[in-house]
Amino acid sequence: MKKIQVAIIDDHDLFRDGLKLIFETINEIDLLFEASDGNALFKHLEEKQPDIILLDLAMPEMNGKEIIQILNEHHPTIKVIVLTMHGQERMITYMIEMGARAYLKKNIKREVLREAILQVYEKGHYYSEEVSQAIANGLKQRSRLTPQFEHALTLTSREQEVLELLSQGMSNIEIGEKLFISRKTVDGHRTNLLSKFQVKNTAKLIRKAIEEGYLKV
Repeated sequence: MKKIQVAIIDDHDLFRDGLKLIFETINEIDLLFEASDGNALFKHLEEKQPDIILLDLAMPEMNGKEIIQILNEHHPTIKVIVLTMHGQERMITYMIEMGARAYLKKNIKREVLREAILQVYEKGHYYSEEVSQAIANGLKQRSRLTPQFEHALTLTSREQEVLELLSQGMSNIEIGEKLFISRKTVDGHRTNLLSKFQVKNTAKLIRKAIEEGYLKV
């Protein structure tokens, strides 16, 4: 079997290094090149054409949306797998509509990454349960808002939990009891959320989180 030629586009050196180590253990995959931004990617493409590109979304110079648009126009045979920390449904459906063949979170297991690459190469796409659900919900709700790419926020799993409970009207004490953490810890997460979304109170936090796709209506 011909090895699948893969390229990594991500501005974090440590993450790229980790992927390189993983690919060294997968027989079906060969890392053709890596790049830290869109400009470096398109310079590589003048000489080398991978089968699949693993693409982060929030990067300097060009974001994931802009890179996919250029690839669609000038390199339509290259398949793109989005590999990112951002998991809001609006972002998932938007990137699939843009032409991404798969959408993966960076915390996936090695086996899932391998399976996604193989399926995209052989079948043209890979839709996890999370992506399938996002697509189904997107068809129902059909938001026309374009997700944010520049300075996209990254929330920890605990921050996401606190955000969702705040949106349900729960107090810091109630959230602490539900998550088995102290009120002070909850208040720390709330403070971090206010800072990340650049708002001054919970009401504005919830409204902005909904607008940017971090909470479902």
